[in-house]
Amino acid sequence: MQFAPRRHTGYLFGIIGILTVLGCGKKDSPPTPEPAPKEAAGDTKPATTEKPTPTAAATPAPETTANDPAKPGSSVTSATTAPTSTSVPKNPSTNEVAIAPTGAPQLLPPNPLEPPAPTIIPPVPVPEAPPPPPVESPKQTGQAFSVWLQSSGKYTAGQQGAVEAVVMPKGEFHCNQEYPYKFVTSSLSTGVTFPKSTYRAEGLSLSPTRAVMRIPFVPQNAGEARVGGTFHFSVCTDQQCVVEKRDVFVTVKVQ
Repeated sequence: MQFAPRRHTGYLFGIIGILTVLGCGKKDSPPTPEPAPKEAAGDTKPATTEKPTPTAAATPAPETTANDPAKPGSSVTSATTAPTSTSVPKNPSTNEVAIAPTGAPQLLPPNPLEPPAPTIIPPVPVPEAPPPPPVESPKQTGQAFSVWLQSSGKYTAGQQGAVEAVVMPKGEFHCNQEYPYKFVTSSLSTGVTFPKSTYRAEGLSLSPTRAVMRIPFVPQNAGEARVGGTFHFSVCTDQQCVVEKRDVFVTVKVQ
């Protein structure tokens, strides 16, 4: 019974000693690092979620699409994006693409499957062969004139042609402007028919130095045909007039 207080006293000193040891260890341990200072009182955003503010020298990244779907109403076009053929209309007259958004015209390459346009060569006109020189009958001459019958052009069987009766005055004589010139066809003509038996002023070309009357006829067959009749004419001077008629014939070739 006498040892009980001492036992309790020993327990108490033991507990105090343990606490003292624990308290000293706490004081000798290295100081705990202080937490980083917080942002200013006016900034309510946490440091980990704050985005850096872009400076004036920062260049925005180029966009790769003509219109940003995330930005409605935006019409900014990328400088590196070329317009496609479906978005730019083509001018069919010049094969040139309309002005692209960049401001530069672009030419479409030719279609290799399209055949080249044919080259149209205008036909070269064939010059007509000159008419053959006239075939003349023997000339009948007088003191005041010369008269003959001559061919005019080519002749084809069944197609109408013509010969020409010609008179030319001599010296002081000239063709009579008042006389009724005429040509009467002859039955001695062979291989031809005449639309009329007598031709008058309707086929006459008259000047002071020459009178020409055109005599139509139709050759019947290919080969040679004899055409002729009687030509009535007149030549004059200031003092006198000469009225004449002569039979003239010419042989022509018919095709």
